[in-house]
Amino acid sequence: MSFRIQGLEGRFTQLLKDGFPLYSGFSSGLSLLQIPPLDLLQVEVIKGSASALYSGDAIAGIVNLITKKPADQPEWNTIINATHKKGTDFSSYYSNRLGKWGMTFLLSHSRQSAFDVDHDGYSDIPKFTSSTINPKIFYYFDKSSSLMIGLTTSVDHRSGGDIYIIENGPGSGHSFIEINKTNRLLSRAEYKLQLGNGDRLYVKTSVNRFVREISIPGTLFKGSHTIISGINFVTDTFKADPASQPSTSSMNYAYTTPGIYLQDGWKKSGALGLYATIRADLNNEYGLFLIPHFSLLYKYSDRLNSRISIGTGYKLPTLFAAEAGDADALSQKE
Repeated sequence: MSFRIQGLEGRFTQLLKDGFPLYSGFSSGLSLLQIPPLDLLQVEVIKGSASALYSGDAIAGIVNLITKKPADQPEWNTIINATHKKGTDFSSYYSNRLGKWGMTFLLSHSRQSAFDVDHDGYSDIPKFTSSTINPKIFYYFDKSSSLMIGLTTSVDHRSGGDIYIIENGPGSGHSFIEINKTNRLLSRAEYKLQLGNGDRLYVKTSVNRFVREISIPGTLFKGSHTIISGINFVTDTFKADPASQPSTSSMNYAYTTPGIYLQDGWKKSGALGLYATIRADLNNEYGLFLIPHFSLLYKYSDRLNSRISIGTGYKLPTLFAAEAGDADALSQKE
């Protein structure tokens, strides 16, 4: 299950969490059920090209998941679910602020047994275990400046295919099973300063390590995907595991893309506004990308408005597309 905005595939939508890239180029492989909901405050959706502000992946648009901030009153929520299809999940969220210090903590664990809905001998729901731990620390220097440091660890192991193999192991006449293992480690830091003239300054950095292993009888795909991003600078590296079968070493890549953008807005009247953004990204492999974006907003009233926007974007070629989960597609590309 993936996001599709304006008819484009999920890999053309940039997924963010509090403004940080969440899954980078592998957003097309995201299921909404993989996102623990307890710490979510709201979800922002921008349709249409937003690459000028959010880099090349935001061709179709962006989905930004905004999480809760610690409040003076402590908050603790816990949800436990069980389904008649042999699934259980547990999630717990805690937050509190004491003076200049604040913290939030999210813990989630899900477990599902393989389930054959139509009784054809193959799983319609895979067997999986999934766990997420997400602590964040906040420090408030004063009313106008604050610092956030967070770390997210996520482990997801899934097995699907022949029910007999999943439950009992290999046996005569039973051979098909697909095993998908995903490990993700994400660190984030953000400094926010409220300036006297109403403007705000953000300094952000993020390091994301993403390792995925897909195993099908006779085929093994294994590698790591590393993202390091800061203000106007992104590096994206993939290195295949030498044990991958078939060999995927020819798909290795290392991208570095520094960028800069400017945005301004003009209000012709109280009802009409024009906003323009220009971004320049310089990729080490494909050169310079100039990405303009223009938006015209007209407010008929406080409850009704319309917007016309136009912009461009780009998508760097990577292995992380929907077809990456299909070993046959990998062998054809090889």
